[in-house]
Amino acid sequence: MIKEEMTFDLAFKILTSPEIEGDYSNDANDPGGATRYGVTEAEARRHGYTGDMRELPLDFAKTIFKEDYWDTVRADELPNDLRYHYLMLRLTLALLKRLCGCRKC
Repeated sequence: MIKEEMTFDLAFKILTSPEIEGDYSNDANDPGGATRYGVTEAEARRHGYTGDMRELPLDFAKTIFKEDYWDTVRADELPNDLRYHYLMLRLTLALLKRLCGCRKC
């Protein structure tokens, strides 16, 4: 069980740790392509980012995660023990959608 309150800020800090999403990546085997802090280039562009993905600001990534993955389901209203796990599940589902090429699943 999580002892402290799982706020968005804490969940994002864990998510962007080197053990999970880390910093910049552009792995040829990753369908997301250029990614920084877990934000794919396609997601960044949808949110209006026009720069090089290596330079994506952490605060920009944080805004994307908050708007697209946390606020859309009102995660602050979930039981504390579920908040971080729910965020990870949402990210995993987004990855699966990219892998299978699904647009509506």
